Formats: sequence, structure tokens, C-alpha cells
Amino acid sequence: MPSYDFECKECGKVFTIRKSMNEKVVPACPICESTNTSRKWSATELKAQSSGCSGCSSSKGSCGGGCS
Repeated sequence: MPSYDFECKECGKVFTIRKSMNEKVVPACPICESTNTSRKWSATELKAQSSGCSGCSSSKGSCGGGCS
């Protein structure tokens, strides 16, 4: 199961949770319990999304998604 980083918009706490990619539940902050949280995207994820990469581990772009 993948791990995702979230940031609480109320107290500013950044926390990591493990959840299924299909799980739509908004996680609550472990400090203030607010559900006003948003996912923090890593630079790698943002690059993959903008290039159309499907998340392969190829360094030569053999997945056809423009990996680099």
C-alpha cells in the first residue's frame, strides 16, 4: 500500500498515511483532528503527471509515457 503526505490547513502539520490508491477518504490531522487537509505532491509525482508517465521505473522512457 502506498504512502502519501498530507498537510493540515488548520495547524500546518505535515503527516504521512498509508492508504489504497482507490480510497477516497480525506484523512484527519493526527494533531488537531481537522479534516481540512490536502495532499502534498512530490516533485517526482508532479514530473510524472506533466510528462504523461504512468509511473514506470524505466530511466529510458520505455513505458511510452515520457519518463526520464
